[in-house]
Amino acid sequence: MRLSIFVPHSPRSASEIEPYVGPLRDGHDGRLWLGQSMNIEPHQLLSSLDGIDTGTAVTLAPLRHPVDAALQARSVALCTGGTHVAGFGAGSRRFQTGLRGEPYASPLTAMAEYLSSVRELVTEGTARRAGEYFTVTADLPPLETSARVEIAAGVLRAGMARVAGRYCDAAITWLTPPEFIRDELVPAMAESADAAGRASRPRVVAVVHVVLDHPDRDPLHQVITASRMHLGMPHYRKMLTAAGIPLEEDLVVDAALLVERGVYCFGSPADVVDQLSRWDDCGVDEVVLNLAGVAFTTDDGSAVRADLDAILHEWALRQAVIPA
Repeated sequence: MRLSIFVPHSPRSASEIEPYVGPLRDGHDGRLWLGQSMNIEPHQLLSSLDGIDTGTAVTLAPLRHPVDAALQARSVALCTGGTHVAGFGAGSRRFQTGLRGEPYASPLTAMAEYLSSVRELVTEGTARRAGEYFTVTADLPPLETSARVEIAAGVLRAGMARVAGRYCDAAITWLTPPEFIRDELVPAMAESADAAGRASRPRVVAVVHVVLDHPDRDPLHQVITASRMHLGMPHYRKMLTAAGIPLEEDLVVDAALLVERGVYCFGSPADVVDQLSRWDDCGVDEVVLNLAGVAFTTDDGSAVRADLDAILHEWALRQAVIPA
């Protein structure tokens, strides 16, 4: 299992991502992930990271046509020289309405059209589609052999897992218990990939919140600060309920449940790495460390870097990369 790093906020300058890039520049073999930012366009920021593997988890499909999405993804791979994982999501119904005038009547159909078009453009350089939501007639120059783009989708439930199984190289989960990934999402992806004649299912990338235990930190405050927005979204609440986590209409109770059930990994660096083994055991191929709790409650890049260094050091010890 690969261990990567997520930038949990919307950067206002390139310097703000340095605490997250630093471990990768120092030799840790991971990927840097950005979400959708409304300050700096994530693809432009990632394109400045020469020699770093990158990913978006996720950018929102209503913001850009599939041709532009393919161009943005190719640009990152060409500029960095690393592999870029282009992750996409439909966004909330409110977001879709704000950009389109109405939500997608079928988000699964919309994303299937979108992902298949972007995939064709980055792999074959051409796409021809007159779909219900997207019309694409475009050709792009051949992609240099040194540049590699993978297509990914944000996946929370079985329906989107089946779409990813058909069209994607990777499926990206968020706040998702590993057992739910193993029991619900992976089988749906594998079945869909097999039906589509693909050689293997998409690999699974899990964005996982981690909170190190310090005397001046309240883990519940960190959970609430980091995940208040997601815990208010119906599709996240439905996924967590289906995964056996009985959320209440009380953020403190919900936060405690997420820590108790290990959706948030909390404790010492050794404790956190122990807990991350659940994702490895459940077939996850890449865990992306999300330190939103400390980032949002301290606004201190040095604290983020210190926590990342402690977790990655413990991880390296377990992998026998460095001597104990």
